[in-house]
Amino acid sequence: MYSRYKHPQRGYLLCLKSLAVTILMCMVIPLSGGCSKEDPLEIEEARVVMPIRMPMPKPSAPPVQDEAGEIKGGAQGQPSLLPEEPSETLGEINAEEGYYRVQKGDCLIKIAGLEEVYDDPIKWTSLFRVNMDKLDGMEITEDFHNLELPEGLDLKFVTESVAEENLAKLGRQVYAVNVISAETSKKIVPRAITLMKNGYNAYICVAVVKDKKWLRLRVGFFEGYSEAVEAGEHIKTVVDETNLWIARVGNNELKQFGGY
Repeated sequence: MYSRYKHPQRGYLLCLKSLAVTILMCMVIPLSGGCSKEDPLEIEEARVVMPIRMPMPKPSAPPVQDEAGEIKGGAQGQPSLLPEEPSETLGEINAEEGYYRVQKGDCLIKIAGLEEVYDDPIKWTSLFRVNMDKLDGMEITEDFHNLELPEGLDLKFVTESVAEENLAKLGRQVYAVNVISAETSKKIVPRAITLMKNGYNAYICVAVVKDKKWLRLRVGFFEGYSEAVEAGEHIKTVVDETNLWIARVGNNELKQFGGY
């Protein structure tokens, strides 16, 4: 009597079944492996987590305007030109001189959104930075950018022509430190004010990832990756943030914020 393993016909059938299964697996495995790859369209940009090291010394004092109207010094040494003192005939706004006289009910985000100023509400950080001598006494709150400003206050702003000069001086400084990303401005605003008071060029940009809008607080701009990492190691001690990462900004972001 033959066992079922030694029966010639059954052994032949078992070999055929094994061969069929092997061929089927060879066809399925490559296909399933291809589907597991990430879709490059879902990846917005590379992220690099910075190593934790000993805190660096505090940055130098915020930039100081010289007699020629040029800002020098500061933590980044980023060039920035500002207008001369306003004339007596300023009126509400003087786009050529780069001055705006605050009206009743004005706030930083409203002024920045004016077409004659920046035409971009998110650039309220630039207004604060170039007017820090006049606004430094304001209380830092989550709603700082919406606080009503004193009527009649003369605020400086960077004109479009000056922004182009600043951008040209910036050159290829294309790295920035991403400090924090959030869906609302509550965490962003106080940290932005703190960073600017410590001499950093902080700005806020908007990113859409998987149909979700994010506000990103960043500090720029740096010529090299290692320079950005070095600055980031101190920034995290200033605003008590540890999940910082370095971004190589695109041309649109650099043009939007680099000159302001």
